[in-house]
Amino acid sequence: EALVGKFFGARQSAKMTKAVKLLFLWGTGLAVGFTLVYLTGINTILRLLTSQQELIQQAQPYIIWVILIPLASFSSFIWDGIYIGATASAAMRNTLLGATFLVFAPVYFLLNPFWEIHTLWLAMVLFMLARGGIQTFLYKRAVIGRMKTITAA
Repeated sequence: EALVGKFFGARQSAKMTKAVKLLFLWGTGLAVGFTLVYLTGINTILRLLTSQQELIQQAQPYIIWVILIPLASFSSFIWDGIYIGATASAAMRNTLLGATFLVFAPVYFLLNPFWEIHTLWLAMVLFMLARGGIQTFLYKRAVIGRMKTITAA
């Protein structure tokens, strides 16, 4: 947020673009790293959180969703910071609404009768992927285009 805000406010689009690329490079690395930690050590993590074996057993069917969350969500969180730094909150809100009504709600309400709690996890993973995808798609118009419009004004 801070770097993007600094470069956005100074109308330094080249520096902002470089910052965005570096954010995604680091974000990808961290998401892959956390995914690998969860993939290889989730049961150790669960044992650190509780000593109740029954609870650990009940968590087993949902572990795949925990493993997928970092990869599915990191881009939307990075984009949130970029959009906030560029004061493009209306565009960020619109991506949230689009992902909610076009992805999360249909997946949840159509599949919930058949897949129960797994549907909630699936809907959340797809929601996060959709938010990141929509934010990526709108970036040039919502952030770069906005910077050029403000500069011209």
